[in-house]
Order: sequence, then structure tokens, then C-alpha cells
Amino acid sequence: MNEEINNLLNVKGVEGVILTSKDGLYIKGNINKIDENVVSAIISAIIGGAGELGNMINDNVKYVIIGGDSSKIMLFNCGEKIVGVVGNVLLEDIKDKVLTLFS
Repeated sequence: MNEEINNLLNVKGVEGVILTSKDGLYIKGNINKIDENVVSAIISAIIGGAGELGNMINDNVKYVIIGGDSSKIMLFNCGEKIVGVVGNVLLEDIKDKVLTLFS
């Protein structure tokens, strides 16, 4: 798991990565000064809600992007895991790598 996270951290603009389970349990990450358990629960709720919305329109949600003033939080639905990527990076520069490493 460390190798996959390091692989993402090598992408220009990526500042942090967090892995959680679908149930909201923290698995691994490198983001400092956060409560990993609270953040993992929030990430799980966001992906779960987005998935329900996707079901309503007969589509499968693969990722959610939350835009901030200076960076983005991108959450990727990867089977039993959710991968969160924080940084100033384009979706096109990270999406395929995340889905390949964790799906």
C-alpha cells in the first residue's frame, strides 16, 4: 500500500493521499494534522451519497471533486476502498493512475 501512495505522491501537484474503507474506516495516508477517523467517515459519507445519487440517474459514480480556493479534494470510488487525493492537480493527470493502482 505504501508503494501505491508514494506513486500518487510523485504526481506533480499532489499534496496528500488518504485511503479509507467503504465503511469509513481509516486505512492509510500521509495527510498531517487531521483526525483520520473523522475524515474517513466524512469521505465514506460523501462517496455513499454520490453513489445513491448516481443510482437515481442509472449511472455509476467513479469520483467526486470538491473544489477549494487553492486546491481540490478528489475522492475515487475504487471497489472496497476510497482514495482521497488532495492538491492542485488536474483530474486528467491523476484519475487513470488512481483507478489502475487501487481498482
